[in-house]
Amino acid sequence: MKILVIHGPNLNLFGLWSAKKSEKITVNKINSSLRKYINGKEINLKIIQSHNEVKVVSYIQNNRNKIDGIIITAGPWQYSGYILSELLDLIEIPFITITYKVREHIKLLNGFENLVDENIIRAYKEALDLMIKKIK
Repeated sequence: MKILVIHGPNLNLFGLWSAKKSEKITVNKINSSLRKYINGKEINLKIIQSHNEVKVVSYIQNNRNKIDGIIITAGPWQYSGYILSELLDLIEIPFITITYKVREHIKLLNGFENLVDENIIRAYKEALDLMIKKIK
């Protein structure tokens, strides 16, 4: 089972935001926690981070037959990611969105689950559990 984790724009600077809330959690800490969490499970986790929606879309298009599920922290793509939104509708790979800030705007990306949690590591672990159940 292959799950793609996408860290969207500015998530590489998540530590700046999290340090204002509680402890500083970097994207490397998130990735390390995810890899430890799936250790011993039959899951191949691919993690990418990009600010460029087109690069992410190209990656998904090129690997769509190798991906069983997608977990994405889309950030601003939730509100402007029309290309990504259309692609996810076309390819019909199950996906979960994670948002660490509550916002009232209309969201373009609506997966089979949409998690909102300021504790991003907990949200990713919950997303992994939900995705595993969905694609097994």
